Amino acid sequence: MLNLLSNAAKFTQNGVITLSIARSEVEHPTPLIRFQVADTGIGMSADQLEQVFEAFTQADASTTRKYGGTGLGLAISRRFCQLMGGSIEVASRPGQGSRFTVSLPIAPPAASPVMSEVQPSGSGVILVIDDDPTVHDLLQRLLARENLQIRSALSAAEGLKLASDLEPIAILLDVMMPKTDGWSVLAALKK
Repeated sequence: MLNLLSNAAKFTQNGVITLSIARSEVEHPTPLIRFQVADTGIGMSADQLEQVFEAFTQADASTTRKYGGTGLGLAISRRFCQLMGGSIEVASRPGQGSRFTVSLPIAPPAASPVMSEVQPSGSGVILVIDDDPTVHDLLQRLLARENLQIRSALSAAEGLKLASDLEPIAILLDVMMPKTDGWSVLAALKK
């Protein structure tokens, strides 16, 4: 949901973004919860809609230059939906906006694997390295509900220093940062 809301904000300069949540018991063997993110942003053409969930795909090169991003967010969102036994759909028109609908079963699928809980080690800190303060704010609010401690870095240099000092249990990294991109940061972190 965070990715869908972030995309809606990114592609809606002036307009409205709406998040709707509803329960639906029709058209599926188990009850569903539907999350819908609708915006009045730039929208997409039919050709763009055909590729929107493909990895590393943006509407076109000018979209990447103007709005940033890697083209992975929607591909990852789609995979998460599938892993939870659900789906994601999109409807859009150029100049009128887009509507993404995520449908997830309320009860877990019968064949879902049992996952053991991971016990954090070390500092228990999650480090966010991203040049966008909005991302830091959203992740801080989201992860604080899970009693996780978040530290933020707005630049690659600051992020590398904090990673060395804190030894975080996880790092959330923006790959499209100015000056030093996230791939370079990742390479430095692996050393």
